[in-house]
Parts: sequence; C-alpha cells; structure tokens
Amino acid sequence: MHYGKTAFATLIIAGGCLAAASCAPEAADDGPSSDAVAASKASYEEGERAFRERNAADAVTHFRAAIELDPNNTQAHQMFIFATQDLGRSEISAELDEEARNAAMKAAADESFESLLALYDEWLKGSPDIAAYKWAIGQLYMYRDYDKVRQYTIEALALDPGLADGYSTLALMADVSGDKELELELLNKAVEAAPDSPDKAFYYAASLHQADPALGREKSLEVAERFPESERGAQSLYWLAYRSGDREEKISVYERLRTTYPPAEFDWSGSGMTQLADLYSESQPEKALALAEQMVAATAGEPDGWSATHWNDRLTFQQNVMKGDELIADGQFQQAVELLQDTTIPRFVDANVFHETRARALDGAGQTTEAYEYLLPLAAKEPTERVRSAALFYAEKLGKDDKTVRADIRAVLDEGAEELEDYSFERYDNGERVSISDFKGKVVLLNFWYPFCGPCRGENPELQKVLEKYGPEGFEILALNVHPEEDEFVLPYATGNGFDFIQLRSDMEFAQSEFQARGMPTNFLLDIEGRKVLRLPPIAGTQVRTLELQIESLLPEKSAAGGLVSDALSPGPEQAEDEEPGHAGVIASVDPRELQAGTQALMTIELDLVPGTHANSDSPTDSALIPTTFFPDSVEGVVWEQVIYPRPTEVIEWYSVDPLPVFEDGAVIQARLSVDEDAVPGKLDVSGQLRIQVCDADYCYPPERVPVTAAITVIGQ
Repeated sequence: MHYGKTAFATLIIAGGCLAAASCAPEAADDGPSSDAVAASKASYEEGERAFRERNAADAVTHFRAAIELDPNNTQAHQMFIFATQDLGRSEISAELDEEARNAAMKAAADESFESLLALYDEWLKGSPDIAAYKWAIGQLYMYRDYDKVRQYTIEALALDPGLADGYSTLALMADVSGDKELELELLNKAVEAAPDSPDKAFYYAASLHQADPALGREKSLEVAERFPESERGAQSLYWLAYRSGDREEKISVYERLRTTYPPAEFDWSGSGMTQLADLYSESQPEKALALAEQMVAATAGEPDGWSATHWNDRLTFQQNVMKGDELIADGQFQQAVELLQDTTIPRFVDANVFHETRARALDGAGQTTEAYEYLLPLAAKEPTERVRSAALFYAEKLGKDDKTVRADIRAVLDEGAEELEDYSFERYDNGERVSISDFKGKVVLLNFWYPFCGPCRGENPELQKVLEKYGPEGFEILALNVHPEEDEFVLPYATGNGFDFIQLRSDMEFAQSEFQARGMPTNFLLDIEGRKVLRLPPIAGTQVRTLELQIESLLPEKSAAGGLVSDALSPGPEQAEDEEPGHAGVIASVDPRELQAGTQALMTIELDLVPGTHANSDSPTDSALIPTTFFPDSVEGVVWEQVIYPRPTEVIEWYSVDPLPVFEDGAVIQARLSVDEDAVPGKLDVSGQLRIQVCDADYCYPPERVPVTAAITVIGQ
C-alpha cells in the first residue's frame, strides 16, 4: 500500500483534528486505573535499571509487565521491543567470525521480529481498541516495510488521535519523503498531544530552524525556559548558539546555557562550554582561561572521566598559548618556539590561535620558512580563513605570490591523492549508468548517505548551499544511497527539499569494502583527475567554510571562486595531522595468569579511548552504528566460552531521537576462557581483535580492529 503525499496528509490531518485535546475520545470505562498507571511506570523504571545493568531477560520481563499494567505506555512498548531484540543478539556465540556473526545477527533479528509480531497480533486481537498495540506493530516494521509503518501508525491515530508518538513517527516518514510542511504540522500535533514532553517540544523547535529560523529561535528559547531540568532544554540552547552566524549571539547563548544548565549536571551544557572556550580564546583569552579553570574544578569529582581529562588538557593548552604570546611580546621568540612545539593540542579544540601564535614565534626567531611550512599542510588539508591568511602573510615575506602558494597547497594535496577504480553507478532519476571518469575535470564530493540517517539529513542543506555556490565553477555532488531498502524515499526526499545532488544507487557492502565507509555520512573529495584527495567529517558549522576552501584549492585556478584570501573569519575546531591516529586502544590482562590445565580464567579488556569520545555499545540502537565486538582468535588448547560486555552509559546526540547506549573510557569487557585438560604446560598467548567504532558529538569514525593479546602460563593439572 503506497500513499502519495496528498493522500498521506489527508489521512492524518482529516476531520479537523488539529489539536489532540479537541479530538481525543473519552477514556474507556475499562481503561487502566491511576494505580495501574503508576505501577506500570514503576515497572518500566525497573526495566530500565535492568537494561542498564545488561540483564536483558529481566528487562524484558519488567517492560512486558509495564505494558500489561498499562497498554498505553508507549515507552514500555518501545523498550520491550528493543530489549527483546537485544536478548536475541546476546545469545550469539563469541567464537563466530565476522561474516558468521553478521549472519547470526540477522537471523536473531528475524526471529525476534516474528516472535514479537505474533505476540502483538495476539494482544491486538484481545484488545483491538488499544492504539498503542497498532503503533508498536508499526515500530516493529521500521526498516523492514515502510508501508506497514505508515499503515499501522495511521490506524493507531484513528483509534487515539492523542497518541503523540504516532505523530512523531509519521513526522519522520514525512521528513524522509521530502514533505517539510507535513513534517512540521505533525510535529506540532505531537506537541499538542503531549504538551509536557520536552522531547516533543525540542524536535518541533529544531525542525523549524530550516523552514522559519525566527520561529525556530523563539521555540528553542521556549523549550529552554519551560524545561530547565531536562537535557532537551540544554540541547535547544546548544544548537541555537551553534547555528547562529553572529559571534556575539553565540557567546550570549552559550553563556545563558552555562548559567541555566550547570555544565557538571548537563551533558549538552558541558559540550557547549568547549564551544564557548573556543570563542573566548580568539579575543578574550583570560575568559577562556577562567572557564577552563572552572571546568577543571567542576569535573574534579570524576578525575578519571574523559571530561576531567579534556578540561585539564585544555587548561594546560590555554596556559601555554597565553605564555607563548607573552614570550613573543617580550622578544623571547626561541623560548616561545620551544614551549609551543612541545604543547599538545587537545582534540575538539579550535587551534587557530595556537597555529598563528606558533607561526609568529617561528618568524620572530628568524625561521620564516619554517613558519610557512608549518602552516602549509594545515592550509591544504584543514583550511580556515585565519590559518590560510597567516600562510599567505609568511609566503609574502618569502617572496611567494598567490599562484605559488596555490601550487604549494596543490602539491600537499597531490602527495596524498589516491587513484580510484572507474566505478559506475545507476542514477535514480533516469536509470542511466554514470562512472567516476564521467566527471573528470570537475571537483566531486562523494557523499555516502541514506534517507533515515539523521546526521545525513542534517548536513544536506549545507551541502546544497555549497553546490549552489561552486557548481557553476565545476563542482558536483554524487550522493550514494547505501540502504537500497530505502530507495523509495531517495528522489521524493531530494526533490521535496530542492537538493540538486546526483542521486546514485549503492549499498553498504560497496561503501565498506571500497571506501571503508561505515558510519554515515561519510564524504570524500575527488580532484579534477578523479583521484580521492580528502576524507571529510560531516559538513556542519565551521566545516562548511573549510569545505569551500578545500574546493577552491582543487578547482582550476581560473575558476576558483573567492580566491585564496577572504576577510571573513569562520573559527572552528581545527587540528590537521599528517596521519589520523587510532581513536581506541586496549589494556588486556588475564586472571589468573598462571592456571592449571582443565581450569578457567577471565580475560579483562579495558577500553582506552581518546578524551571526548565514546564507543558504540555491543548493541547500538541505531542500525547504522557498528557494535563493539570481541572476536577471539583460535588458540590451540583454549576454548572461548563467553564474552561479557559492560553496562553501557547513555548519551544524547543531536541526530538521535533516543539516548544512545555507549561505552566510555575505562569500560571493561570480559572474555571467559578455559584450558583443555591435555594442554601442554608452558607460556601461551591468548589473543583476538576488538572491533570498535568510536564517535564524538559530531562524527562516527571508521571502525577499527584493535589487537588484543595477553599471556598466560599453563602449569599442568
């Protein structure tokens, strides 16, 4: 069953039900009592606790009890479905290789789907008037059959026009179908149906940003005003500041975020303080220093946590930058050079001022060539206006003109350029096949995405603006959908939003095997020869201007839009490195290290993550995220019996509807093993690989396979 946009809108909006309160039916006489509703809530909370403690079986029991007490508890339905799916995944053997494990995961998902569908069909037959049952069946079909998602959700709303989650589901469907007007109307109806929900208020305000920025700003401030105890309120202020193009407004909103939502208590406020410190560092370094000192004090209660580590590192960094500036002012240039070359730049820090200061120190010490050569790779790979302008300044002192600087930047990019096969893809719009070679002579952005990917949809409006600016100069965007099961949404979404990317068919297997692209979106820039030059993070915020400068470097000189110099400043998190280091490490040990043949031991694998990042849990809620998985090696005489993953913590990201379960620095994974009774005495290495995908607030990095090795000694029976 396919619904066109008009029919779809008519089904949802028909009957004049524009406010849930005016349309909701009277409560049935046999509806759950207030005591039952309270008991359902308590059982739900017990289920959440069990789920956090990695006890999926108990979680399923509590969530099901919550549903039986109050069938209208949509939160319980959602978590019951997820916990049941997680329980099926948890029973998969750790001995399987990746291919076998992926097949087992799919089989487990199919089995969970069939058992849940049978259960909900039984419930629905017994109580056909309960809307939440139909809505939950629609959720079961998500990512499987979108027509059924629509069908069951619409039928649920027909039973209960006050079902807020029903409007949220259909708003998502409208969004990926390219109908922004319908999406906003449905999100507004969700707010009317659940006026006390910070989630519903936040998503309505956030979606207004593109359609009506002024109203979006008003609603975002309203969310922050109405929900001072919710992360969603802090999140509203964070994104309001982040999206603002006015520097002073950014500072003002971030300062309000800091005051209203203490950074030690609200994750989004903590993230906002990093942005505020960056802004302060440009022209008010004393404020940046004071903020870092206050954040060090605020995070002192968890000295080993990543926030404390980050802010301690940032404090040292800010102190060194300011000290370097003082040394330069005193004419002690070489001392400044030595201080700054030994300074580590923390991740997620805007290093523009640091780069400028270090270059000034080098120049003052009579090392102008070194100053230019220090800035050149930064200006090529992660350009900002400030860094590139500084590079031009020292180039001029060395007698280099703009054309020479441009050639130097191209030489840096050429050095890392990689030849590609001449891949071909089918276009969605006309069915014709196009190849990479068809676009030689143009700078091309390869954009791996899929319609239900929140971060993908978040960056697309920015990509369209860049295409409109540089398309006439020889820039093109090839958008490769990696989820063929979402083909029906590609053209409606692109057309409805006015995106002019060339939409191409692809899949995850191609993205992973040929481009190592797993977390979406993943972007690559190709030069006019069709070579892969740069891998890019999602395009948002300051990354937009960075992308523009990268394109300018790759366009033929006569076509470069805007040249090399611009007066505009676009500060952002900058840190270029010749090679991207790994984001994860492990510390492995076995207890006991000496054991008799025929006995058991426990391997402990402690995560060592870059501050400010987290790893997906072993059961991420987003199907696009790669689960953390330990793959033991086959070791003669050793039997791997069970892998035990830790209880995840939850984070809220801008692209996620619900909190994401993640592992943070220091999380411990355990693998139980036994030694055969006839094992030969002596030393033995037990090993494996930990597949892990690390994410931060903006980006999920390509999955890594981290070697895990520990030694044991078999001492005989």
